Amino acid sequence: MGPRTATAGSPAKSAALLVCMALMPRAGIATDTFSLGIDVGVGASDNIYEVQSPKTSEIMPTAGFDIALHREGTTVGADLSGLFSYYDYVHRSYSNKVFGRFDGVVRLSLVPERIVWVVQEDFGEAALNLFQPATPTNLERVNFISTGPDFSLRLGEQGFLRLGGRYSNVHYQTSPLDSNRVSENLALGRELSANSDVSVNVDAEQIRFDNTTQPTVVGGLVFPPNSDFDRREAYLRYDARGARTTLSVNAGVSESDESAGWHSKGLFVLTLARTLSPHTKLTLSAGQQLTDAAEGFRDLQPGAAGGIVIAPVAGTYGSYVARYVSGGWRFERERTTIALSDRYEDDRYVTNSLLSAKRNDLELNIGRRLTPAVGVQLVGAVLHSSYYNQDFDSNDHRVGAALVMQPARKVEIRFLYDHLWRTASGAVSNPFEENRVFLLLTYRPIGAGEQVNPTGLPPPSAMPVPGRLVP
Repeated sequence: MGPRTATAGSPAKSAALLVCMALMPRAGIATDTFSLGIDVGVGASDNIYEVQSPKTSEIMPTAGFDIALHREGTTVGADLSGLFSYYDYVHRSYSNKVFGRFDGVVRLSLVPERIVWVVQEDFGEAALNLFQPATPTNLERVNFISTGPDFSLRLGEQGFLRLGGRYSNVHYQTSPLDSNRVSENLALGRELSANSDVSVNVDAEQIRFDNTTQPTVVGGLVFPPNSDFDRREAYLRYDARGARTTLSVNAGVSESDESAGWHSKGLFVLTLARTLSPHTKLTLSAGQQLTDAAEGFRDLQPGAAGGIVIAPVAGTYGSYVARYVSGGWRFERERTTIALSDRYEDDRYVTNSLLSAKRNDLELNIGRRLTPAVGVQLVGAVLHSSYYNQDFDSNDHRVGAALVMQPARKVEIRFLYDHLWRTASGAVSNPFEENRVFLLLTYRPIGAGEQVNPTGLPPPSAMPVPGRLVP
């Protein structure tokens, strides 16, 4: 079965619709931040196929844009983030390609403080073959879009009831995992203070796949026919919001019926953000929950190094138990920014243990402003992946540097160098080394700073690194 190609038009249209909805007239706006950058440039690689040998060089003219929008208002609220780059491969090592990631949610208030309609979309790429680097031929596009209402009702002075429903559609360009989903959620809670509350929550989801009859082979991986299943959760939730700290804790149970009846797993999710000083912020998350590849794709977040995040191989329709710990630390003063992130995750599949994996992603981004118009950047990242039931381990490394100049307030010139390499062991081993250089010219008509921003955080970095797989 060849790749399906019906994914390019509709995600672009729906993403554009979300942007238009988010930019509706500004009645009652409390917070509105918007950044837009457009870049053109050229790059070169000395090992475009990312193989041990023989190495092939390539020249890559490129164009792209990044967008970030946060909006809060009585009528419209929105959070949008997107980063896209188009590559033209001069020596035709690959067909011309667009790489990108878009995550957006728009909230329309139909009845103030009572009824809100929500539209959310997450679009990007996922890897196809877990043994190979994430080159352009080893990627597929994924689109996850959902919409539905949220209802809120006050119960006395401190009590509240919240109901919500969503219809979702998930589309994979190549993998036979397209699905339609319907979910419902209920929260019954009480405000403990002006900045904290506790609630009892029940969530349910019905997942129905397009292909439930035919096995499919994609990239050497055999997909058995999908099986429809339901998933549900019951948990207590505590939220607290302070001047320097926000905390959220979920604790309960989750279960699904995809494998010979219902099976249950404990559910625990903790998220913490703490402003340690005027210049330092710490974030922490940890948990265990029952999820699947599509939900995992939706929840992807870039690390400190920035760039376009790529999802791991989906591989199966089934659920897995995700156990994870992640943290981020950011230090920012007038001339220096340091961002550090680390995420460890242990995914154990319910129906296909061959896809169970452990991953650790460590990233560092350092920026130093030499003058108001000149800065330097250093980045480093290492991703360890272990598919222990397939005897395969890989370590993907990246180190890079950039010289950044801002000759005018809305114009940025960036010279970049990246060295990428992989070490691997097991039944299939594909080590490689690659050097990449880029020259990018960025015009930022909206959201430009008065001084150069060497780290690119935020707004999103203008330099994606296709070929780097981030969980």
